[in-house]
Amino acid sequence: MDLASNFVMMARYNQRMNVQLLSACRHLSPAQLQRNTRSYFVSIMDYWNHLLQADIAMLTCLAEHHLMVADKDFHTLSFTWGEHRFIDDLNTMIERREEVDHLIVNMTHHLTDDLLHTRIQYQAGDEQTVEINLNGFLLHLFHHQTHHRGQLACILSQFGLDVGATDLPHVVPELLDSTR
Repeated sequence: MDLASNFVMMARYNQRMNVQLLSACRHLSPAQLQRNTRSYFVSIMDYWNHLLQADIAMLTCLAEHHLMVADKDFHTLSFTWGEHRFIDDLNTMIERREEVDHLIVNMTHHLTDDLLHTRIQYQAGDEQTVEINLNGFLLHLFHHQTHHRGQLACILSQFGLDVGATDLPHVVPELLDSTR
């Protein structure tokens, strides 16, 4: 599998895991979604908001570097991109997550190995300037998502919810042995 195809696989994994975990969240009350989890982020909704905002920040960076290719205009989505607001309604979160995940999947279908070696520069959350190739940037995007979704899966299991299979071969089996 070529390098670009790995990102297609990771984007599908990301999308499908978000659907699985958000589906599990539908079994919780609004109060449970806001309850203090005594973990890295205060509540389940805090986790979802962090993931969404981080993804939007990273996609914005790609758009600013003209590396965001999508079938839908990035700036016409219903989410106010530059605004860091808290979404406390699960249905609204699901809608926004679906929009962003669609963009991520679509973007990966336009990647080439040459493009993945493009250097980009951005301001990290701690205001440090980071220079990295697109390959490393996307690895960070997908590892960040996987890390926090793992925390969410643990929290949801503590509520007695089954989030389903989380292993890559079970979630995206069709892409493991294929090319794009």
